[in-house]
Amino acid sequence: MTFEFDFTSVAATIGALNAVDFRLLIDDDGNFANATVLNTPNVTFTVAGSVVKCIVNGLVANWPVGQPYFTLGSVSNTTPLPVQLSSFAGTCINGFTNLKMDHNVRNQ
Repeated sequence: MTFEFDFTSVAATIGALNAVDFRLLIDDDGNFANATVLNTPNVTFTVAGSVVKCIVNGLVANWPVGQPYFTLGSVSNTTPLPVQLSSFAGTCINGFTNLKMDHNVRNQ
């Protein structure tokens, strides 16, 4: 499973994106206080310009059943995530999941 997070529209307002700082958080109720945090070796992060690619390697035993919530997290202030989603939609196109997210930039 691969997710891409494109920060192009906010790249001028955030610092450098560092792959080692990212974590994928998954949760079954949307309250990320008790989320499962995924990082290597279960997840691989790469950064190309303002696009963060997150590849979930194989099956993840802790991925919640049903309709899980997920988000991208950072363990560092130097890789801020000043984005708040205002809408989210997903469709299947040619066997691939296409996610469309609209966002608001949060000023630091």
